[in-house]
Amino acid sequence: MKPDKENTLSLLGDWAKHHAAVSAMMDGVKQHIGLDPDRAMFVTVWSVFGAYTDTLACEIGDSEGWLDWYRFECEMGKKSKAAFFGTNSIKVKTLAQLARVILESRQ
Repeated sequence: MKPDKENTLSLLGDWAKHHAAVSAMMDGVKQHIGLDPDRAMFVTVWSVFGAYTDTLACEIGDSEGWLDWYRFECEMGKKSKAAFFGTNSIKVKTLAQLARVILESRQ
């Protein structure tokens, strides 16, 4: 059984917090140590976050790739984009709006 709206939103909140922490850490490494973001450490860390995202997608029933879409296209809520699924579309900027898209698209 997939999590309800409240639990889905809670899991998305944790995911966003982890993304912010990883992003801040990697920006700090890049700025203070001067490592190239295409180096193995960056690739490895973001690959692990990608695996976490894939696992979370399975857990919450995101079979359409909305988490990756939100991460890359909406830049974790920095940009507002329209999500189209079935005959519906929803403007997405917040995690609550993302949760709504995921819940409605899994029906």
